[in-house]
Amino acid sequence: MNQITSAKASRTLVAFLSSLILSILLVISQEYHGQLLSNKYKAQLLARDLKSSSDMLTQLARLHVATGQGQYFDYFQMLSDARAGAEPLPKNINVYFWDQVIAGQVEYQASDIHFALKDELAMLALPNDIENKFEYALNLSDTLIGKELDAMYRLNNQTPSHTVDTTDSQHHIMTSLMDQSYLSAKANIMYMLQQFTELSNQYFERKLDNLASVRLIVIIIFIGSILWFAAESLALFVHY
Repeated sequence: MNQITSAKASRTLVAFLSSLILSILLVISQEYHGQLLSNKYKAQLLARDLKSSSDMLTQLARLHVATGQGQYFDYFQMLSDARAGAEPLPKNINVYFWDQVIAGQVEYQASDIHFALKDELAMLALPNDIENKFEYALNLSDTLIGKELDAMYRLNNQTPSHTVDTTDSQHHIMTSLMDQSYLSAKANIMYMLQQFTELSNQYFERKLDNLASVRLIVIIIFIGSILWFAAESLALFVHY
């Protein structure tokens, strides 16, 4: 009788432990599901941030060349340094932040957060072929930053003596920010970011689908373990 009772108690304990372990696995899988959704969204934001920063840098460079006002050059440096992690991000930054700064609607204030686009990319832990799409777009954008800086420095270093020469020189400098090679580079940036977004979405969707399949199996086994535990507990109770 004692041996039968001991066997029933052992089976009940095993059923309980199985249910406990499976419930922990379900909690972990749920957290992983949330992480995958978060990373999918972060990948989309990362592509948006690179696109918007590249477009804004172009706008700032052209504004500086067109007007000669130093504030646009300063904003250009702040933005390019912030996205590289060399300077802190602005406080309360959003997708419209730099438009509002240029319009004089908000004042630029630095936060204490340093976060480069490359750091954000690394945290997503994407496959190399997907990361390469973003890195290619980022490298192209950095190349354009060099070209934009060159145009602004050329304007700042001028000491013209004739108005006609100033206008002509300014025109040629502005042209360098609108020529075919420049526009082609911008188009390639956008194309690579589109590829990055599509591939990263597909990657995370596959991960989510695989996780859903695994969770379904674990849930079925978990329900079975709960029924097993209930049956063993009832049998042990009846025995006593």
